[in-house]
Amino acid sequence: MLYTIKKGNHRSTWLPKFTCKNEVVGKVTFLGDFSYEIFNQEDTNKLCGLSDGWHHRKTSSIRLGWRWNLKTEELEIMVISYVNGERTIKKLTVAETDREYDFSIRIEKDYYFVYFNYNSLLIPRKSKWNCLRYYLFPFFGGKERAPKTLKINLDIEK
Repeated sequence: MLYTIKKGNHRSTWLPKFTCKNEVVGKVTFLGDFSYEIFNQEDTNKLCGLSDGWHHRKTSSIRLGWRWNLKTEELEIMVISYVNGERTIKKLTVAETDREYDFSIRIEKDYYFVYFNYNSLLIPRKSKWNCLRYYLFPFFGGKERAPKTLKINLDIEK
């Protein structure tokens, strides 16, 4: 499915999608030019993920993200986790635009597992949530909005 974050916006979609699953598996392609310059270049944009509680930032969640590194001119793939409301962001790898990548995000009993193109990361999990979850979809920035229109082809296996 094609997700578009229009220039000046944050969100690619407003519609929540609920699931009973503890895993997201799919393929992603960043379409076109993803280079940009903003005031806070270290902000990490969100690609996709899963909530692990009633509110993904106040309780727990796990997701993949991206940001443009001006110094290296690379699209960095990041892992964003909220564990009991505490956010951690770690670089996982780099990606190229217009190339398809496999990914998976899984919630296990004691950890989160994130995989992107032969790179993986385990993050300790403290949540005991085992109820309905919701998917997290592409979102640009924290406070800053997209400086240009960005398109992402994100296919999630059902």
